[in-house]
Amino acid sequence: MRLQPLPSVYRPSTCSVLYGSYDSPGSRQASESGKPWTAIAAQDFIHKIDLIAPQDCCSALLRKQVEQRQKPVYARFTMQLEQLLQVDALGEDVRKGDVLLLSQGRASTDNVFSLSKGILKMYLDKETFERAGLPGKLYTAAGNRGLEPRWVVSHNLANPPGKQATQRLLYACQQVFHKPVAWLFCDADLSGSRFHLIAAHKPVIFEAEANITECRTILHMKPQVSATILATGDGCGLEETGSELIEWLSLVRLKSPRVAADDTVDSFLSRYSVPDGTDSQTKICLLSWQGFMSSSWLRTVAADALRACPPQQWISISATTLSTDIAGLGSELTLLRPSGVADEFLINEGLLDQPPQIGLTLGGVDIVSAGRVLDAAMKFQIGFAEVGNGQISVLDQKFGSLYSLDNEKGCLVILVLQININVEFAYQSTQQIQTIVARGGVYQRVAVLVL
Repeated sequence: MRLQPLPSVYRPSTCSVLYGSYDSPGSRQASESGKPWTAIAAQDFIHKIDLIAPQDCCSALLRKQVEQRQKPVYARFTMQLEQLLQVDALGEDVRKGDVLLLSQGRASTDNVFSLSKGILKMYLDKETFERAGLPGKLYTAAGNRGLEPRWVVSHNLANPPGKQATQRLLYACQQVFHKPVAWLFCDADLSGSRFHLIAAHKPVIFEAEANITECRTILHMKPQVSATILATGDGCGLEETGSELIEWLSLVRLKSPRVAADDTVDSFLSRYSVPDGTDSQTKICLLSWQGFMSSSWLRTVAADALRACPPQQWISISATTLSTDIAGLGSELTLLRPSGVADEFLINEGLLDQPPQIGLTLGGVDIVSAGRVLDAAMKFQIGFAEVGNGQISVLDQKFGSLYSLDNEKGCLVILVLQININVEFAYQSTQQIQTIVARGGVYQRVAVLVL
């Protein structure tokens, strides 16, 4: 059974919600084909994994995921790009896609290299691209008109060493990409048997320790999809329910006080409430790993977690990847087994804008921190009590609200996003406003505060 919502102009085409049934994680086919396993296998350069389950499942999960599981291991080392192409360096393991490599830097501003599934990708500026003389594609992200154009060069390392494309790449490495580069290395083999390949480069080895949170009392939301939605094939209802569930799970992952049972925040500061509206409470456990991990490790975590928890208990597995995109977007995947079902799942896949990129201006949208918003209000002597003065415009979409704080010195507009969406949507939303003047009236800008 597969149920997907209808396409929406407000949801990026790369963001999807899917409900269906899966093969038992105990079968061999489960880890190789069919949803959600193919979606898990598509994740590259995983930075964080979060596992959420009821407290009743905690002991079984700790035994299976922490005590009996080998910790994910990754390494940092320095190496020239040319050495990737040498047969005797990393050898066939690189060409077969058994290792992950990611160089230091941001794809939007630096020359960055990544290797996944045997495909080497290079994100280059104009000068470096022209000097290298390699075939590539021009990439300009929508809304990033203020940034310099970037070029993307892809090369399949499975090609024989004697091919012309490989020879051209080797020449470019010798003449242009000859400086040593800092890399992150991850072995797709769970045993970590390939770390000897980089031993000559004196790698620094890291282990991703499990961060355990037990017996946390939160406001309860029953993680399930209505039987009516499934029976009628209501795609819009599935999308709305899925968004509410993902939002609740995201707040739990962030350990947000908004879902804590003892939260007493004023509704003036936060209007979020658990959709169930019953104020019932539950205890959950949260396991988190942060580092540089492969999709194969995520797959075993998901399969073992589904086996460890009783079939009728809900469980959620989420993964966030590092950004290797010029637009600064990573990917996010959340797999939820709803309560009351044994072999059904809800999966959410989509793009995720990078919170660490504070102050990055994209197409008239300025992503700022809460501190910068507070500083602006204090600088121009504006109290937050003025937010409720009627200067509020609520978007027709249920994704956020526009608040404006204004006095004789200008106007500060804050777009409060209630779920994770990409910056392009925020930019499109600002087009509904004819004139947006920043505090002080110097230039047009929107201050975006992501909660």
